[in-house]
Amino acid sequence: MMRLCAVLVLSLLGGLVSVHAAPAPHPHWSVGFHRMTFLDPLDLQPMKAIAFYPSTDVEHSTQLGAYHVGAGEDAKVAIGRFPMLMLSHGNTGTPLALHDLATSLARKGFVVVAVLHPGDNYKDHSRLGTLSNLYGRPIQISEAITATLGDPMLSPFVNIDQVGVIGYSAGGETALILAGAKPDFDRLRRYCQERPEDRDACTTKGELVVDRDDLQPQADPRIHALMLMAPLRNLRTS
Repeated sequence: MMRLCAVLVLSLLGGLVSVHAAPAPHPHWSVGFHRMTFLDPLDLQPMKAIAFYPSTDVEHSTQLGAYHVGAGEDAKVAIGRFPMLMLSHGNTGTPLALHDLATSLARKGFVVVAVLHPGDNYKDHSRLGTLSNLYGRPIQISEAITATLGDPMLSPFVNIDQVGVIGYSAGGETALILAGAKPDFDRLRRYCQERPEDRDACTTKGELVVDRDDLQPQADPRIHALMLMAPLRNLRTS
C-alpha cells in the first residue's frame, strides 16, 4: 500500500520536481538519511526529524528501530537543487511507518523531512487532545523547514521555492493549517458524539484542552503544495 501511495504522490507532486536538479546517471538515485535535532518552538526542548534525500552512493539498508529502511546514514548527497517535502505523521504515530514512501520519493529527486511530533507520537501522548497539539504541530513543521534550510549538509541541495507538505491522518490537518485553513470546532464535537470510539481524535470527547492561550493557527508562505493521505475528517476548514 505504501508503495502505491508513493506512486500517487509522485504523480500529484510531479510539478514540484526541480528544473535545477542534475539528471541522474541511473534510472534512480540511491537514498541517504540524515538525523536532525532542533528545538520544539512550543517549549524549546529538543525535537527530532529524519531527512531522506537522493544520493549517489551505493544502495544501503539500515535498521531504524523496528523498521528496515532502504537508506544509508549521511550518504553522499546527489548534486542538484531538490524540492523538499515535509512529512507529518498521524496521532500517536511515527514518521518511520511511512519510510517506504519517503525513500521512494527520495529516489525520484525529493528531500523528504520526516518530523517526530513531540507530545503526539508513539512514545509520548502528553499533548493529545490539546490546543497546543493542534496548533503546535504546524509550528513544528515550520521550524523543521527552517532547520533544514540551515543544515550545513542539506541546505545547499534544497530548492527553497519548491516546498510541500505530506500529511497523513492528523497530519492532514497539520498540512491544511499550514496552507491557511481554520478549524471548525463544532464539527469536531459532532464527530466525537457520533464516533466516541475514535480514541485518538476524541480522547477529550471533542473538547480540546485549552492548555495554551497564546497559540493561533499559523500558515507558512514557504509551502506551495499539499498531499493529504487519509486526513481526519473531524475538523472542517474554512
